Amino acid sequence: MITFTNTPSHLIVDTLVEKSKNPKSNVTNQSTKLDLVPGLENDLRLEDVFQKRTSTRFFKADPVKYSDLLKLLQQNTSFMKSISEPELFQQLVILRNIDNPALSLESVYQYDLETNRIIPRFQFSEEKVHEFYLQKEFAFAPVTIVLVGKLEESIKKNHGLSGYKDLLQKSGSIAHYAWLNALSMGYAGTVFAGFNPNSLYQLCNIDGYRDSQMIAFSFGYSH
Repeated sequence: MITFTNTPSHLIVDTLVEKSKNPKSNVTNQSTKLDLVPGLENDLRLEDVFQKRTSTRFFKADPVKYSDLLKLLQQNTSFMKSISEPELFQQLVILRNIDNPALSLESVYQYDLETNRIIPRFQFSEEKVHEFYLQKEFAFAPVTIVLVGKLEESIKKNHGLSGYKDLLQKSGSIAHYAWLNALSMGYAGTVFAGFNPNSLYQLCNIDGYRDSQMIAFSFGYSH
């Protein structure tokens, strides 16, 4: 049985990754105590947490702290190194409500680990932002992180289409790792499919093969 109170989120994600690698193993029946969020019921199973969670699509007007965003992106990269080759991924960011006025709300940023900052890569107009989202309500999320994977390279390394499965599985683990870390910072958010592929191609030249959008995560302060 797994219970939660205050354990680092990476321990929870490690359990998820292990289970995803071997679906037949019942890791949630091990007598391991994992503490994540104070106040959750004792003896709550990992599956219970995921079954009870809801999609957060509407947020408060409070801005996300830029320092928290950078910490989250840095943690994602560290986690990538533990499960994969981090150079197979890039993290793109769109901002709608951030506490740093120097940052543009009309740019697609890319996270740079060496400098631990986000760098503007592409510009768009305010009226175009809603075209990015297949699920329009996420256009109002304070921050959206999009994971882009080097699909062609992964397919070559894995000698076939299993490279896509491998990249998708690891992307899902990274996105949920970001979700858990965001929760620990007091935010709420949702892992979702991501942006309109056609809009991504036109703006960012992400063609879906050499580079492919894998998954996205939006977060902020919830009501």
